Amino acid sequence: MWTFPRLLAAASSLLALVGATPAPAAPVGGPRSSSAPAPVGSSIRTVELPAQTDTWVMNRTYTSSQSGSTHLGVGTYDGSHVARSFVHFTTAQFTGRRIASARLRLHNYESLTCAGSAIRVAPAQASWSSSTLTWANQPAVDNTRSVATTAAYGYTGCSSAYVYFDVTSTVQRWADGYPNYGLRIAADEETSTTSWRRYRSADYASGDVALEPHLEVTYLPISSSATQFQINPGHTAAQTGESITPPLRLLWHRQNDLQPYAGSSQGQAPLIVGDLVFSLELQYQATVLSARRLADGSSLWQRVFPLDGYGWGSLAYAGGRLFALHESRVTAVSPDTGSVLWSSGVYLSTGGLGAATASVVVTGSQAFDAATGREVRRASIGDQWVYGGTLLDDAWYVRSTEHTRRYSLSTGEVVWEQPPAPLSSSEDPVVANGSYAIHTEYANDVNRMYVRRSADGVLVRTLSGSVPPALVNTTAFVGDGRSVSAVDLTTGAKRWSRTDLPEALAMSPVVANGHVYVATGEWDSGPSHLYVLREDTGAVVWSTAAPVPGCGFSLFFSYGNRLPSIAVASRRVIVPMKCGIAVYGPA
Repeated sequence: MWTFPRLLAAASSLLALVGATPAPAAPVGGPRSSSAPAPVGSSIRTVELPAQTDTWVMNRTYTSSQSGSTHLGVGTYDGSHVARSFVHFTTAQFTGRRIASARLRLHNYESLTCAGSAIRVAPAQASWSSSTLTWANQPAVDNTRSVATTAAYGYTGCSSAYVYFDVTSTVQRWADGYPNYGLRIAADEETSTTSWRRYRSADYASGDVALEPHLEVTYLPISSSATQFQINPGHTAAQTGESITPPLRLLWHRQNDLQPYAGSSQGQAPLIVGDLVFSLELQYQATVLSARRLADGSSLWQRVFPLDGYGWGSLAYAGGRLFALHESRVTAVSPDTGSVLWSSGVYLSTGGLGAATASVVVTGSQAFDAATGREVRRASIGDQWVYGGTLLDDAWYVRSTEHTRRYSLSTGEVVWEQPPAPLSSSEDPVVANGSYAIHTEYANDVNRMYVRRSADGVLVRTLSGSVPPALVNTTAFVGDGRSVSAVDLTTGAKRWSRTDLPEALAMSPVVANGHVYVATGEWDSGPSHLYVLREDTGAVVWSTAAPVPGCGFSLFFSYGNRLPSIAVASRRVIVPMKCGIAVYGPA
């Protein structure tokens, strides 16, 4: 079956490493201490968090921390004694989440009037300790994100009750990676007795914990398959439901810290799952699979797949399993520990993972059982090389050296077949949605993009393009050298075009939340940039240079393999570099 010596050697070396059955060996870094990200849906969830700590201080009499007090004092009761309170909640679980709403809930049991003046909640801008806080060392706050209410209870005619402060924007910033220093509660009019409030504290000893401070947060969980090679099984590079908007800021970047073999490395196809980010770094004689925390980039584990030369690879996730395509094999690993669940040979394929579901994973011309790695379907391609499969429900698109075909995954039958265009075949998968199937071909510095009808494969039009496009409905976002354009596929007209990029496109464009993300670079160690364009006009709204000099954003790999891909998910933008990954979040 293996007709090429390179693939046979690669398969032999990998079989010696992991075999075709589960392997017990632990990866570098060992198991993760906390639980693995469980597969979750996209439904909205609400949680109530108790205060992790709280306290209050006063400008006189009680100038040191009152952390053991059963109440939180705010305002003044005599015009001269002024109290302020501080409360902190642990919010790490929301990292990367979209926050639908967040409310601070306090139980107000004492006021001096039912017509109170405003009480304001603002995020603190520096750390503080409930044991050492004083009036003199209290941190400054960000009043631009403050919220206020005049609600007052605990007086004649207005019995004790809950009050609420909408802190959605603050909690969203914490979820976006900004430091959480807690909240300050203070009066706007600190010389007026209408400002006086007492709220129950976290040390309230009545046994009724509901009266203590709580943070009520409603959020959207991260999808269990947040992103994979070119975002989705259709490889359309269009991320739906993502809320991130520019401007962005660099949160962290990591260079591969496990390089057991000599040679350059290249980042490929990062993938976000829950609070983790996975990435492949391709090196001479090795592919390194890394797991890091999305919040700070800290390493959890790494696994090395030795190869006999430069490889290719991509990642997908489904049903609690991480799937890595690394040259001549596909391997399923535990996202929690990196341990190998199974590994199977890939037949004459140099493309990315077509798709992964809870039941099946597709690589080029083969479909494997996701749980066992057993081959359940193979496309009839003979001895042709296969350049990536694409799976949309039962529609299975396969590119090979001689044909572009659509198969039925359930039956294996050919739905339609089209020969390649006059150019030599590329090593790209089909980009497909319900209307169009697009493939690119390259030869002698000529790049062509062929747009076919998904239903029957009939050629609709031909475009010029050097990387696979992003496809949104009937618009293709096409990169060609140093230009990027939005093309209406029904008419062939360009809706907009930018021809002023300083470097060539390093990977396919990605579209998310009204913006197009474009990474540029050169083969050598020259300049490299990330651009964010408006989806409707192409106008540049934000840009930045690669964070590591001499380590720009990844270009397509050798042998024509165009697998590097931007990941946009969980309010993060992750761009593969020649030596690692760079992670951006909202500014």
